[in-house]
Order: sequence, then structure tokens, then C-alpha cells
Amino acid sequence: MHIQKNIGDHFSSESWTTQYIVDQFTAFTTTKEIHLAEQSTLHYLAILDGSADITLSFLSTGEQATVYVYALLLGNIWTTIKAHIHTHLAHNHTTAHMHLISFLPTQATIILDGWVDIHPDVSKVSWHLLEENIILGAWIQIKTLPMLDVQSNDVSASHGARIEKLDPKKLFYAQSRGLHEAEAKWLLVHGYIQQCFWSFITQNPELENLQQTIFTDLMNR
Repeated sequence: MHIQKNIGDHFSSESWTTQYIVDQFTAFTTTKEIHLAEQSTLHYLAILDGSADITLSFLSTGEQATVYVYALLLGNIWTTIKAHIHTHLAHNHTTAHMHLISFLPTQATIILDGWVDIHPDVSKVSWHLLEENIILGAWIQIKTLPMLDVQSNDVSASHGARIEKLDPKKLFYAQSRGLHEAEAKWLLVHGYIQQCFWSFITQNPELENLQQTIFTDLMNR
């Protein structure tokens, strides 16, 4: 498993393998290409903090490539995070799942652009994108623009975006079980972060420390 900080080098997956990459970008600007080889599976997690401005492009280079893309955008006071995450599926039987989550504490600004391009004349392609933007404070700014460009007929594709505060029903339920309001908020936020980290922690349990550090820092903003 690759765990990297502020590394903009391009990456190519290896055919017939399953690989895991965790990239941390803090106050960093780069454009990074990730090539998806034939019969490869890639699990990729991007963590953006500070004034990061990142463009990530995932490009299939062979059939039966699969990519799971997770992103955590950790907003902070008076900073702007920009994330442009694009996937290009140009081969048959390719699959992409993208789950992008941003957190907006008070006076945070986030610009999130998730986009998938399914090329002409490909078949049995599956792609799904979900952007979730969680408002944790006041005076925030958010721009989110999920896009799907489908140029083929034999595909399964969906995309969506949410901009919301923590679910009041879930907060009420947690408090009805004996938690204080702050504890209930911590529980829900921790659940979002766990969704991104889960598959990586199964491969490297030491990543639980990074998950906890990110969570604690975010809740103290």
C-alpha cells in the first residue's frame, strides 16, 4: 500500500493486481494522472486539507479495470480547497465508483468537481458518483458540480450531490440513546470518515491512527 503526502507523480496500476493508495495533499497544487491497467483493481483515497488545489485524472488503459475513488475534503477557516476529480473510461467492462465527501466548518470554502467521461463504442461499463457536502458551521461557501458525459449505450451510470447539515433525525435518535448533542455530532461525522477509510484499514490497520487524527482535528475546527 502506498501512503504518500504531497506527491504529484503520475501512477500506473499493474495488470491483474489489486492495489491501494492513500494520498494526502496539504496546501499543495498539482495535476496527477492515474492510469488503470487491464484487469487491475485500484482503491484510491485522496485527503485534501489547507489550501489544496488538486486535479486528479483516472484513465483506463485496458479492459476490465476497476477503480474505487474516495476523497475527503477537510475545510478550514479562511481557506479554499479545490478538487477536480475526473474519470475517463475508454475500454469495455470497466468500472468506477466515486464517493467524494467534503466537510465545511465555519468560513470554509470548497469547490468540488467530480466528472466521468464514458467514451464512444464501449460496452458493459459501470460508473457511479456521489458527492456529499456536510455543513458543520456558518458563513460557508460551496460549489459542487457532478457531471456525467455518456457517449455509449451499454452502460450503467448514476450521479448525485448533496449539500446538507448533519441529519437531525439521526442526531435525535443518537441523543435518545443517551448521547449528548456534541457526542451525537461526533458519531455522525466519524461515520462519514469511516466510509472512506474502511477498505484501506482492512489492508493496513495502522491507518486507524490517521483516521482518528483527521477526525479529531476536524471536530476541533
